[in-house]
Amino acid sequence: MKSESGSGIELRWIGGLAALCVLAYIPAWIAFFVKDDLALISSARLAPGAVWFHTWPGGFFRPIAELLFAVEHWFFGFHPLPYHLVSWVAHLGSAFFVYRLFNLLAPLRAVSFFAAALFALHPLNTETVSWISGQMSLFASLCTLIVLYILGMGRRWGVLIPVFVLGLGFYENFLLVLLLWGVLCLFDDRFRSLVRPVPLLVLGLCSGGYLYWRFGVLGLGGGYYQASFSIKTALVNMAYYLYLLVGGSAIGGRIIRYRLEDLGSHLFTVFTPLFLLNTLLLIGFFYLVVRSRSRPQFKTVLPALWIFVALLPTVLLPERPRRLAYLAVPGFALVMGQVLCYVREKICFAPWVAKVVIAVYALVLSSTLYLRNLDWYAVGSLERSFPKVVTDECRQRIFDMPNLVGDALFFNSISTAQWMRLNGEKADSQVFAPFESKDRQRQIRAECYYRYDDGLIRPVREVPPRPIFSRGRNWADTPSE
Repeated sequence: MKSESGSGIELRWIGGLAALCVLAYIPAWIAFFVKDDLALISSARLAPGAVWFHTWPGGFFRPIAELLFAVEHWFFGFHPLPYHLVSWVAHLGSAFFVYRLFNLLAPLRAVSFFAAALFALHPLNTETVSWISGQMSLFASLCTLIVLYILGMGRRWGVLIPVFVLGLGFYENFLLVLLLWGVLCLFDDRFRSLVRPVPLLVLGLCSGGYLYWRFGVLGLGGGYYQASFSIKTALVNMAYYLYLLVGGSAIGGRIIRYRLEDLGSHLFTVFTPLFLLNTLLLIGFFYLVVRSRSRPQFKTVLPALWIFVALLPTVLLPERPRRLAYLAVPGFALVMGQVLCYVREKICFAPWVAKVVIAVYALVLSSTLYLRNLDWYAVGSLERSFPKVVTDECRQRIFDMPNLVGDALFFNSISTAQWMRLNGEKADSQVFAPFESKDRQRQIRAECYYRYDDGLIRPVREVPPRPIFSRGRNWADTPSE
């Protein structure tokens, strides 16, 4: 791949990448709302003055994200396709700025396009891009990449400050932009040009004002995610995210963590083809680097620091929201971009072999992304089917179903209740998951208890002794247990 700017990259590579990205995300485009999409969309208020004085959603302070959802709801209503297209376009924008940012760094120009391509197709991004609720972290990461690119280009205050303020209002992890800027300053003089009192003061005032308003004036904490430092939790979280970055699946992570005895029957769910391919490439690459006895270079140290900084919130969060990992993917894509370039250089005597290797890797990457987007289509279809299978006689219902795609649970009681009301249910109808109240579960009649069975949602004949879904362990027990 040529190292010049966009005009120097062969159009057939760009066209091929765009085609793969379109095909991989088609299942998400035609998918229904999942998880907490409906809850966020319906609760967002289009009130620019009021959003600065209340929490949304669930104790978080994300005013720009709320305005975005409110504007989208005003234009699109409850039609999911336009929301998905907005997310996909924003994802392409992130991939573009990944390329432009890494292309600013002379040692990385040769791999900048590979890194952007791998970022665009990495399956870990599916929750952020395919969940409409993922737009919060998606746009925060896009703002992060834009800010870093502007800082690398020099003085552009007319754009830098507005984008910085927008990023603060989308998602909390945007503040990592300051640490990532520090990492880039360690390696390139270009990013040190704005390390002066006035720029630091302006960005510091923006960040300090956000923190003061959130914690001092509004008195907000971490919302649903309560910070608690634990070395054991931090190590487990880091290992989990690294496993996902290399190509592991959410369900595979849960098997390793909670049901290791089922590893044999779910071997390729844990060790996915992409995970095996990435692992082999990384082992071979690092073996050759160590064998050559070369000292660590800028090209290998920067991606590692990028990943570490992007995953810092996981050290303090007992839970593992995978949307936080969206910002870490550029670092991993940079690593694999270097590996692929290294492979191409080593087999330069047979260029067609290098092209085959890269084509096979792209195929595995895009097919994995396609299958994971297909999961969202399947669970969205289940959500869409709820009004057709439930009885109108029940004012309170329990939906009991296994966690189909790891901890990315498609069922959210608030969203499901909202969807039922949009289909003619009365306003006082309530929906619960089994874990939300054991006492309430015993009071609800059997005909109001619904369970996932053989790919469908069906009423049960009698209330089971215990639910098959247990969110506390992020795992679904089988009905026979």
